[in-house]
Amino acid sequence: MSVLSNFAAVLPAPGVLRERLRVLVALEAAFGSRWARYAFDGVDESGFERFRFENGGGDDYHVFLGPSSVFLRAFDHESRMSPYTDYALCPGLLDGLPEDFVPFTRLPQVEETFPALTLALWHDGIAWRHGDPRQSGADCAPSKAPLAREGDTERAYAEVAATCRAEGHDRPL
Repeated sequence: MSVLSNFAAVLPAPGVLRERLRVLVALEAAFGSRWARYAFDGVDESGFERFRFENGGGDDYHVFLGPSSVFLRAFDHESRMSPYTDYALCPGLLDGLPEDFVPFTRLPQVEETFPALTLALWHDGIAWRHGDPRQSGADCAPSKAPLAREGDTERAYAEVAATCRAEGHDRPL
């Protein structure tokens, strides 16, 4: 089993992911820092809820949640799969992507030339799926994306709390 398959195997179901993201956004809003990392960008015309995380260092992930499906895209600027290396996506990254998710591969007004993606997974209502990324014959490792395992979410909550305390928000969580 590939590294990406192992990563997909530990991602939560869409409903659990939605709740984790809502909690992180709420914590950020209630106790947040000067630079919000977790955000809810509303519901688009197709009915998908849009969540995002930006670490301020060039890495991000965006989650598009529909009633029973999800598209998760991430960019890790240090990844060997960075499209800025060859000015193209890692071959195979989007293999098998359902047509409904194609619009989510490109962020409007930000990615005019090519999508800035180093990770793409989707949940089709049954299971998490992914393409077969290949780079020089190597199995491409997934980007660093929290929310995969229960402990990752708790670490993310703790990071939000630590940032708030460091910036002078003394209210207890």
